[in-house]
Amino acid sequence: MKILSKTELSVVVDVDGTLVDTVAEKTAGVLTIANPYQPGDYLLRKPKRGNIGLLKDFKGRGYNITVWSHGGALYAAEVVKALKLETYVDYVSCKPTKCVDNRSDLESIVGMRVFIED
Repeated sequence: MKILSKTELSVVVDVDGTLVDTVAEKTAGVLTIANPYQPGDYLLRKPKRGNIGLLKDFKGRGYNITVWSHGGALYAAEVVKALKLETYVDYVSCKPTKCVDNRSDLESIVGMRVFIED
């Protein structure tokens, strides 16, 4: 067994729609991110500055930060690198596909939803 964090403060941050948005063309402020599952392919993503700032604020307050994505852990890691968030993020992971818990409401399982609309 591996204990990932010794702090009780933990936040998970999703990638697509939260840290970045998918865009169709390269314009000012759009990042080119390597597709870890298709070498030589690149993805265009626009950073969502409000939620990136929120992630940094949580880290500054002592939170353990996990970035996860339905696109997989390798994709989440590429986005973290492209956004230069490596010093703020403790772990990357795929987004859970199942959760076993006695509670049925999502907020009791993963905590309160916090989001800044850019």
